[in-house]
Parts: sequence; structure tokens; C-alpha cells
Amino acid sequence: MQAYEFESSLEHGVIKAPEALNFNDIKKVRVIVLFEENQPQPQNNTIENLINNPVSVADGKPLSRDDIYE
Repeated sequence: MQAYEFESSLEHGVIKAPEALNFNDIKKVRVIVLFEENQPQPQNNTIENLINNPVSVADGKPLSRDDIYE
């Protein structure tokens, strides 16, 4: 087994490896993730935000069960 160490930032949950490593022909890898514990956790959770702060819509009414399954 070969080992490579590099630092990267997460972008939408994806870790980008340096292009110089060329993993094109590799089928299986083992990944160990180390992160700084003092980093603030992202607070941009859209679903949780909408649950805590529902959007008001003029003349809005809840859908009936029949309307949902049409």
C-alpha cells in the first residue's frame, strides 16, 4: 500500500486531491480524515432554517391529502 499526504479544503463535501497524484487507474482507496477541532461548524442548514423560520405566503393554505397525491 502506498500513502500520500496532502491538505485540502472541502467543497460541497468533496475532497479534491492534487492533480499530480493521478488516481485515474486506482479502483479502491482508504481515506483517513483529520480536521481541526477548533473550526466553527457551518450554520447554513436550509431545512432547519425553514423549520425554525417558516416563510409566510399571502393567501397560503395547507394542501389537503388529495391535493398532495394528485
